[in-house]
Amino acid sequence: MSKYLVLMDTDKIKQYIYSVGKLKQIRGASSILAKLNKKEQVEQRVSSYGGKCIYAGGGQVMAIFNSDEKADEFIRAEQAKYEESDASITGIKEEHINSFNEVVKKAQIKLRRAKEEKVLKSHLITSPFFKTCQLCGVNPASKIKYEKFACTVCEKKIDKGEEVREKPAENPIYKEFLNYMKSNPADPEWEKAKFTEDLSELGKLSEPENYLGFIYADGNRIGERLLKLTTEKQYQEMSETVEKGLQESVFESLRNCIPKPSNRKIPFEFVILGGDDLILLTPAQKAIPIALEILTKFEKKTKAFANKIDEEKFTLSTGVIIAHSKFPIVSFTKLAEDLLKSAKKLNKEKWYGTEKVLEKRDNSTIDYLSVTTPSANPVEVIREKDLTYTGGGTLKLTQRPFTLEKAKRIVNIVKDIKKCKLSRSRLYSIYNSLFEGKNQSILNILSLLTRLKGEEDIKKLFGRLKTDPLFYSNGGALFPWNSLGGFAYDTPFLDILEIYDFIEVTDEYGNRI
Repeated sequence: MSKYLVLMDTDKIKQYIYSVGKLKQIRGASSILAKLNKKEQVEQRVSSYGGKCIYAGGGQVMAIFNSDEKADEFIRAEQAKYEESDASITGIKEEHINSFNEVVKKAQIKLRRAKEEKVLKSHLITSPFFKTCQLCGVNPASKIKYEKFACTVCEKKIDKGEEVREKPAENPIYKEFLNYMKSNPADPEWEKAKFTEDLSELGKLSEPENYLGFIYADGNRIGERLLKLTTEKQYQEMSETVEKGLQESVFESLRNCIPKPSNRKIPFEFVILGGDDLILLTPAQKAIPIALEILTKFEKKTKAFANKIDEEKFTLSTGVIIAHSKFPIVSFTKLAEDLLKSAKKLNKEKWYGTEKVLEKRDNSTIDYLSVTTPSANPVEVIREKDLTYTGGGTLKLTQRPFTLEKAKRIVNIVKDIKKCKLSRSRLYSIYNSLFEGKNQSILNILSLLTRLKGEEDIKKLFGRLKTDPLFYSNGGALFPWNSLGGFAYDTPFLDILEIYDFIEVTDEYGNRI
């Protein structure tokens, strides 16, 4: 009897979630998608059509059916279920006549082609007989909601978002978070806390106030590794290992970095958490520490299975944006996508940059940006335009993106500078000197160090920094500049100063420095 592999993938997830750039609708849309793709419910629906669910998570489904008719019925039923919420999912079937590995490869190519050929609903309809929704600006309005004309889709998202704000456990992701907290020592106030009304209220829970952190993470080479597996069991085990590893890493990092709610308010927001994908909103001062802890924990939690398939480890790349809470959420996402691409590029360079197998390294990587002035330009253009200039050579004012090891070192340097209580006037003098050309900035830094009377800790800190091979390949001979060869130079000083206000350090009495 022939078997059929079914692959399904949710279409344009971020477009669905961000169709309206308000936290309430985003929260509602996220909850709707999370519920649609909840593993236990997908498994029940697969089983009702006589199939076996191999994997469900992150907007994707893989299942095996003994009948092509049942496979088709399941695909149609899932598509109809998604359409009820104005979402969309693409599904294909592939006859299981070869090895599992070959079937999966063919099915993924077929699914990719189906998604590219699919014409999604555009709603480009105009008429003098109806009003366009004032929230999404796309669908016909059906009623007035919150003093605005709203369509049925936006109404569902608003209602769900409001329900989740009052009853956070109605969000499947937060419900998993609560279940995790029940089995691990944590503050009981999490069960009584509520989500914030909007991004401004979430920003008030930050230090400094009115800033937010936006974390966007994704697994490295996960798809490539899945294609190497030869059995259903291996595929299922790896998929579950990655998803569970990421989920537990996120929950543990939140518990460690945010021990309890702030005035009964939940100081973070899950946007996406499934498969190897994560989008998370946090207080500004927590964003970098949480991101680094997630990367660290994910490597550890997935290491056993990685070794089982002859891999050293599994890794993540992440982009982190820190910006004012009034910064448009869509802009948060676009910049975070750019940073994620930058971090992934570094991961690929570390892995594919050498042909020697023993020298290949799969590194977790991170890129971050503190936004002070909104810009429509991609991150790469911003850095090329604003952080690169000619002055005694080509000077780059950043060394980002970073490997996990280097990012941890940067955070520790920031903490050490704060502990040494280097004055802001001197920090600004360092910052300004970076724009005065290579030779002049070297003289300015040397002059600053000679004037630091009685501040031996700072001198020792800078001494350690310039001899650290992660930052200075030439032993710091041109400090603060690092030679890249060919009259090109970079420096980590702006990378340090950019997150200075967003890294927490406490004194012996628990007061924030």
